[in-house]
Amino acid sequence: MSVISLTAVLGVITNEEGKVLLLKHVYREQPWGMPGGWMELEDPEDGLIREIHEETGLNIQITGLSRAIFGQKPNRVDLVFKGRITEGIFKPSSEISEIVYCNIDSWPDGLPIEQRKLIKEILSNG
Repeated sequence: MSVISLTAVLGVITNEEGKVLLLKHVYREQPWGMPGGWMELEDPEDGLIREIHEETGLNIQITGLSRAIFGQKPNRVDLVFKGRITEGIFKPSSEISEIVYCNIDSWPDGLPIEQRKLIKEILSNG
């Protein structure tokens, strides 16, 4: 029996001050989260760049792959990249109503604990 697995791309994206970009998703119970989305038959880096631009109007530069994590519900592999904002002005979309730049441990209410831990681990490990 084969199991189909989707591939998601996520980003720990920082601005010039080193603050972490978080997005407020209009469709989630816990609305705040890392930027990302599902790949569309493309290179993972291109998928993350596309998703962030489509959802926010911001442009980013990927600086490296930090983690590959297997998850369930749905079965998926999450590729977590580090990157930085290069330019752009936030424009709300049908999925994202707001953005915020945060220092570690100054998270908005509604950011899942798993993402808080993941962001902190990635930024703490250089």
